[in-house]
Amino acid sequence: MAFGQRLINTGGGGGILSGSLENATQIAVTTLPSPVNSYGIHISDDGTKFMVFTANALLEYNLTTAYDITTAAYVNQVVTSDYTLLYSNIMFDPTGTSLQYAVIYSGSNYIVRRTLGSPYDLSTISGETLYGALPQTDTYSFAVGFSRDGTTVSTYAQTWSGYQKMLRIHNLNTPYNITAGYTQTHYISNFSQDSFTTNSVQATQMQFNSDGTKMYIQQRNGPLYQFDLASAYNPVGATYSGFSASTPSIVNECCVTFSADYRYLYIGGYSSAGVIAQIQLF
Repeated sequence: MAFGQRLINTGGGGGILSGSLENATQIAVTTLPSPVNSYGIHISDDGTKFMVFTANALLEYNLTTAYDITTAAYVNQVVTSDYTLLYSNIMFDPTGTSLQYAVIYSGSNYIVRRTLGSPYDLSTISGETLYGALPQTDTYSFAVGFSRDGTTVSTYAQTWSGYQKMLRIHNLNTPYNITAGYTQTHYISNFSQDSFTTNSVQATQMQFNSDGTKMYIQQRNGPLYQFDLASAYNPVGATYSGFSASTPSIVNECCVTFSADYRYLYIGGYSSAGVIAQIQLF
């Protein structure tokens, strides 16, 4: 979305704190210090920490003005194990001492869970628990999304042959802790909605709004699609309600995250060398 550009092709809905894109306006674009390409991003609940994970590292930034990405200052980074990282948002628990993200290991998709001795302080990180393979088939693209409230993990897979789009929603047995197990609650064997049916849509990340009634799927190097859900975290019968224009300043958009109050949306790309766009939603 360019400065002042609104969501197009919308279908109603919205509301304060809902995470709706109907009135979205880009307010800032910045290049992070010690820039890297972004595979996943996260902002802390108080808006003072911004995290990026890239091909082989997690990076930590301080925001001197809460939620303002233009005030980011590099703090630290830690190298991850030799996994192939998936396009995945990063999930922290409310204390900032536990995080999870998705990887590929030995040809299967896994979740890595790590702990921190101090909130959002990567210098205190320890452990690297690799949790069981996520459901998948032979895929052309694969996206993983954690809900901000820590209750669900979602996966989207697109096959090489026929571009079948498989969407699964799982409830975590213990919020913010996938190692405690999860239960699949919804499965759609071929998720197709309006313009989202085109073969060119390669999903890289999924998100939900604050109450789970809106679902977002980020297209690789393209728009962020929005869908209205009749009930929380249930994509069955989802209604396509619009998409954003692509963000010219971001090369190969692939990762998004909301602030805790859903006032801001942040977008990064895997070829953007640290460029992050900040979108105001209300």
